[in-house]
Amino acid sequence: GNVKISREEVHSVTQQYGGDGDPSIGELRAKIRQQPLHQY
Repeated sequence: GNVKISREEVHSVTQQYGGDGDPSIGELRAKIRQQPLHQY
């Protein structure tokens, strides 16, 4: 299904996984699938 996330969640996830670099969307989606945001 579609995952709806807020800008704050996107920011925290990109910082957690990508530092100040931009992770690729595919990479980010793969990590979200491995650990859904609602489990944080």
